[in-house]
Formats: sequence, structure tokens, C-alpha cells
Amino acid sequence: MTSDSNSSCDSSDERKLEFTTTQNEPHSDLESFNSGKEHEDEEKPNPFADVEFAQGKTIVDWDGPDDPENPQNWKLWRKLVVTILISLTTTSLYMGAAIYSPAIPEVMRDMDVPEVKAALGLTLFVWGYGIGSLWFSPMSEIPFFRGRNPTYFACQFIFAILQIPTALSNHIGGFAVLRFLGGIFASPPLSTAGATLGDIWVLPAYAVALIIWAFGAIAGPFLGPLIGGALVQGHNRHYIFWFMLAVSGGMFVLMIIFLPETSAQELLTRKARRLRKETGDPNIVSPGEIINHTQTVKEILKLMFFKPIEMTIMEPVLLLIDLHLGLVYSLMYLYFEAFPLVYQGLYGFNLVELGCAYLSLLIGAVIGCIVYLGYMGYAGPRITELEKLFSLSASFGACLLPVGIMIFGWCGREGFNWSVSMVGNIFFAWAAFILFQSYFGFIGIMYPPSAVGSAFASNNIVRSLMGGAFPLFGTVMYNHTAIDKYPVGWGCTILGIVALMLIPLPIYLYFRGKSLREYAQKKYGGKLHR
Repeated sequence: MTSDSNSSCDSSDERKLEFTTTQNEPHSDLESFNSGKEHEDEEKPNPFADVEFAQGKTIVDWDGPDDPENPQNWKLWRKLVVTILISLTTTSLYMGAAIYSPAIPEVMRDMDVPEVKAALGLTLFVWGYGIGSLWFSPMSEIPFFRGRNPTYFACQFIFAILQIPTALSNHIGGFAVLRFLGGIFASPPLSTAGATLGDIWVLPAYAVALIIWAFGAIAGPFLGPLIGGALVQGHNRHYIFWFMLAVSGGMFVLMIIFLPETSAQELLTRKARRLRKETGDPNIVSPGEIINHTQTVKEILKLMFFKPIEMTIMEPVLLLIDLHLGLVYSLMYLYFEAFPLVYQGLYGFNLVELGCAYLSLLIGAVIGCIVYLGYMGYAGPRITELEKLFSLSASFGACLLPVGIMIFGWCGREGFNWSVSMVGNIFFAWAAFILFQSYFGFIGIMYPPSAVGSAFASNNIVRSLMGGAFPLFGTVMYNHTAIDKYPVGWGCTILGIVALMLIPLPIYLYFRGKSLREYAQKKYGGKLHR
């Protein structure tokens, strides 16, 4: 394989729509193929011309821009099914981390371990998200693994099965390992969903689809403690994992039945197989088959294990976005540590009432979703540069975040009604949703399809490592900074100051976003459309 073929492979996802273009009228694959051959002289040059395996081959493409097999041309109802399924799966898997929080005191008692060890059930699960992203997100971009669905299906099934031994475990060592493995196999929808939605939607609808998915992602951690608290108080900690088995198993069945393959690379490969069967011509191939034939095992392993890490290290803007969202994600889990100190310690809530307190966060997320949809509807047609569209909303979220933290920290005190501090929770979740959605949108338009999956995986890795670490010291930090009547005031002040320090990032992206995006698109073989 020559060096030219290497560069071709790196940006294959972006270029695959530029190969042999056939007529747009509805007809069979065979008619499309023959029609395309009649117009070879008018078509664009073969970008795989320097690849030895591609010599003498006919490269399959869509039947023009209106080809119904192209996922971006699917019927609306089919796109909505994919979007809803991916969003619900993301919600259920994100819920799998936070649903454990109410069970920590029971684990401490039953397994006779300190709080730090009991918190490993949360920490290791969240870390598993990040580790799994290293493997499973790039797999969906590699032709050898045949699209996105094999990874989705296999990991969802394994995650569901892992809930059985987790529910039966009574030893902290085995329990921690099982939670870590559960996090690993929960990772594909969390890190690849953005790329899946990009397969089927184009702007501006893609931005709306991301809003739906982001709401599902942020709702999971807020619903988890409510459901977990009810299960622990009504039964015991084991019922948490039986519940997760039912939910994840149900989602697996729904995915098998209703989730179609969305990867254009894999769908073109299937089309090439059909054409070979219809024509008997073995020289009909897809771009993915060329890449699969020329990629070595070393290159596949590099894409699987190193591409997200490489992007994290070599893309400073992506790293800064990852760190900002990582902080927001970490603060969410610190909220899970602070809520018992405030609402149980000060106000005497039981587990179910404590779980209901998390609904204030969900209310904030709903407000954020409504506001963001309104913003996109108004500003989307008026702001021509997408970088400014997303960075402007991120700036608003970055400014609102420390406000919510400080209100919660200093209004959660003796003499104040519990509802006052929940105003801060609403502001926090409102800001968190805006930040997540804005940065997800920015990442989605900054990188071409060949790199966006790894970019989301990079984000998931950093968020998971940060979010998983914070619960290990959250309670200790609050206890050491607590003062009379203010159990979390100074602890939240520390977090608010850190949040303030990150406000300049989205402002910087507002002014430099376009040049940064142009550089990223050029580096990874994409091109700007708006």
C-alpha cells in the first residue's frame, strides 16, 4: 500500500459521496450501475487511483443526491425512530451510573467497607464509559467491523447480562469489577450517538436531533437517583440491578427490531455486494471494501486504541472543550454527593424525597431544552457562521453555571426553605444542558465524518475520567469546608470559581471558531458547507 492510499483511507468517510455519481431517477441498483457506466467520461476522478487494489475496479456510490438508500434521504418517521431509540438507550445507560448513588450507604453496611470503597461502584462505572469509548467508538468508523449496529447490539446485550452477577454480588472486589465492565459495555451509545445522528440528519435538523439526544443524556443522571432511592427504600440495593436488567434488556430487543444500520460506508458495501451478485462482475467494490482490503492490522488497532487519544492530545481546542464539559459532568456527580448533606442532613428528607429533589435538575434541563430550541429557531437562520451560533449559546451557559452553583451552596442552609436552594439546581441544570448541547454541536460541525466519532470519544473519555474521580473526594471536600449552618457553601464556592475561570473559552471560540474549524476540516479531509 502506498503512502497516497494511506491518505485516501484516512478521509474516506468524507470522500465516499464524491465517487461515481449515477442518475437520480428511481431505478434498481443494476440500472443505476449500468447508467453510471455510460457516463464514466463525465464523472469525477477516482480518489483511490493510487491504491493498487482499486486498479480496474468500479467504485459504487449513491444514485445521485436523492438516492432513498442514503440514510440522509430516509423518510422522516424512520429517522425519528432511530433518534428516539438512540436517545432512550443513552438515557437508560447514563441512568446506570447515578442510580447506584442511593445504594452507597447500604453497600457500606452490607460489605463492611468505608464510603470511598463503596463509591467505587459509581466511579468505576463512569470510568468504564471512557475506557470503552477508546475501543467501541472508532470501531464504528472501521469497515472491518461492518458499521455501527454490530457494536451497538453486542455491547447492549453484554451490558444487560452483566446486571445479573452485579445484582447477586456481595463482595466489594467482584462488585467493583462488574461495575467497571458494565461501564465499558455501556459506552457505545454515549460516544457514537452523535455520529449516528449525523449519518441520517443534515443541518439544521441535525442540531434539533442533537438536542433530543442531549436531553436524553442529561436526563439519565437526574432520573437515576430518584428511581434508585425508591428501589432501595422499598426493597434493597439488589433491585437496582434487576431494574437495570429489565430496562437494558428491553432496549436491546427494541434495537434489534427497529434500529437500522446508518453507516453510509457499510450501506455502500452492501450495495456493492448486491451489484456483484446481479452483474456477476467481481470488480464492483465500495470505498469501505477498498479501505478494508488495504488496512493492516496495525492500522486498525491504531484507529481503535489511539485515534481518540491522539485527537485529545493534538487538538488543543477539543481538549479545552473536553475539560469544560468534564467539569460540568463532574459537578453533576458532586451534586449527588452534596444533595444528601443538604436535603437529608438539614431538611430530613428520606430516600424517596431525596430522589424527588433531583427532579429540580430535570426541570432545569427541560427549561434549557425549550430555551435552546427557541434560540436555534430564532438565531439559526440569522447567524450564518455555525461556529458563532454554537459558541454564543455556550457563552450564556458558561455564565449561568456558576450562578446556579453559588445559589445552591449558600441557600442550602438552616433558616431557608428547601425550595430556595432548588432554584440554584434549576439554574445549574439549565446551564449544563446549554453547555452540553452547544459543545456537542460545535464538535459535530468542526470535524468531518471520518473523525467526528473519535472526537466524541475523546470528549467522553475526558468527561468520564473527571466525572468518575470527583465522587471519591466530594464528601470529604464538603465536610472539610463546611461551616456552621452552611454544609456545602464554601465547597460550592470553590467549584463556582473554577466554573468562572472557564467562561473565556466559548468567547474565544466565538471569535476564532471559523479558522479553527477550517484547520480541522482540512487536517481530517473534510470541507466546510456553511
